[in-house]
Amino acid sequence: MDRPNTKERLLRTALDLIWAESYGFVSVGDICKKAGLHKGSFYHFFKSKSELAASALSIFWKALEPKLDYIIYSHEPLKKKISQLCDTIYTLHKKKSEQFGFVCGCPYIIVGSERAHIDKELGAVVKPIFDQRAKYFFQLARDAAHEKYIKPGEVESKATLLFASYLGLLIQARINNDLTILKNMKNFYYGALNIKNKK
Repeated sequence: MDRPNTKERLLRTALDLIWAESYGFVSVGDICKKAGLHKGSFYHFFKSKSELAASALSIFWKALEPKLDYIIYSHEPLKKKISQLCDTIYTLHKKKSEQFGFVCGCPYIIVGSERAHIDKELGAVVKPIFDQRAKYFFQLARDAAHEKYIKPGEVESKATLLFASYLGLLIQARINNDLTILKNMKNFYYGALNIKNKK
């Protein structure tokens, strides 16, 4: 048995199934069947589905986080940051939509809303990721105040609005199977932060 390859297949398959379906509807048997492996292989590497999902979500975030950090904490003007962030989000979900045949939504929202409050192992991974994403929108709101699009006293409320809309738009895109909702995300943020949508 090629152990590194087997573990990688389990991680990749688990993440794909979470994207495409959900955490609750995916069993260890489903993961093994999709990966072309026996259950014995699964339990050689992971003690539970929770441990596998937590590992897969953590690895995916570690790959995505530097890209988002680069955008959010760059010295680019706010409008360009928002455009780059929204384009990155849209491109990711478009790629997943093409892979699975429908809009998948966000695996962190899916797992977080299903299990984070009752599964400590998953919660320990998902909650910090949500906190980090909330900080991104706080930074955008701070930039908006710095560039005088909003008042300094509005930073906290605008950051909350931006993050809540981000979560809501991802859920809405999944429910309606409609990528245009994400394609138009930047226009919502331009409006929320009083940025005129001009080239």
